Amino acid sequence: MSAPAGLRGGSESAARRLGRGLVALQCLLIAGLLAQAASGWVTASALQGGAAVGLGLAGLALMAAAVGAQGLGNFRIHPEPQAGGRLVCGGPYRWVRHPMYSAVMLCGGAATLVAASPLLAIGLLVLLAGVLHGKAAMEEAWMGRVHPGYADYARGRGRFLPRRAAR
Repeated sequence: MSAPAGLRGGSESAARRLGRGLVALQCLLIAGLLAQAASGWVTASALQGGAAVGLGLAGLALMAAAVGAQGLGNFRIHPEPQAGGRLVCGGPYRWVRHPMYSAVMLCGGAATLVAASPLLAIGLLVLLAGVLHGKAAMEEAWMGRVHPGYADYARGRGRFLPRRAAR
């Protein structure tokens, strides 16, 4: 599979390396948020804890729905689409193009609610949002080349949040 149009200034392998770097950074930021949540959980108020549990469960449910719609054989953490993969338009993909990234942000928000250092957690969450935005842009460029119907699909859906229906 060739590199996305926006990444063709370098080699295809450079685009793949950038994708791997973004995945590694995503994992490190998630680990930082989890560490913040684990160390802050014991001092969180009942309201904070309850809100975090609710937000976290919503994120996990969205993750499960996204993986269920895609199927494990079509799922990938790297922004390059799975070779031979299919364009998924059902499940949560009916409303957003990247429900898995939305779910990660919901879980990150949950961790931030009970973080030992809320400012640090907010910083990690903002960085994570930037990484996910970059991954989504790379993925969309690749998807547009691999799946001819992707542009039409993308036009009707928000990247991370559902779009308001046109009147």
